[in-house]
Amino acid sequence: MQIVSSFAERFKEVFGDRSVTEFANQIGVSKQTVSAWLNGVRKPKQPTIAILSSYFNVSPAWLIGYDCGIEPLKQPTFNDLITEDNVDFQLTDEEREIIEKYRQFNYEGKEKIKSYIDDLSENSKLKKCNEDTSIKKQA
Repeated sequence: MQIVSSFAERFKEVFGDRSVTEFANQIGVSKQTVSAWLNGVRKPKQPTIAILSSYFNVSPAWLIGYDCGIEPLKQPTFNDLITEDNVDFQLTDEEREIIEKYRQFNYEGKEKIKSYIDDLSENSKLKKCNEDTSIKKQA
């Protein structure tokens, strides 16, 4: 593989007409940083490339300019990674399905899901009660 494009060109292509300020807030960088990427003044470090490629659902190699397909490599499914042999807990089929669906989202989608779960977690009416709590309520 060889580099055939710059990060800035590829980043502009996937960035489209998004708001610099909103995008910067979503991924946790300054708007000056995003502008520097768009103008080719700076390039992100490898961990940030991983975040950006996940966010835009593109291959990290493609994003930094290599001559390769835009599609990211297929990630192994959760069931491929979690088997009875290599974990010390069991998930229900419903829990596995939820995790599989979560993994299909890009960075922005995953952040929204985590925020929603955090909001739900604050609502004590929706939480399971452990046995100690339910015994105290009866007494």
